[in-house]
Amino acid sequence: ERFKQQELRQRSTGSDRIDNPVVDRFKSNQQQQKGLMLFGIALNEQLVLVAFVIALLFGFSLGYFLFSCGN
Repeated sequence: ERFKQQELRQRSTGSDRIDNPVVDRFKSNQQQQKGLMLFGIALNEQLVLVAFVIALLFGFSLGYFLFSCGN
């Protein structure tokens, strides 16, 4: 019982000890979130780039189609 209280007290103080599973879990979660965020930003940039290229090609083909029909 006394050991449990001691463990709880160590956790509540948020002591940055290597063998503290709560702190370790929190750190790994933070790193994972940061990685996902960075990957998400990179993914969004790629998506925007691809959409821009497709829109550009679509615009050119549409303009060329209308131009050839007009003549």
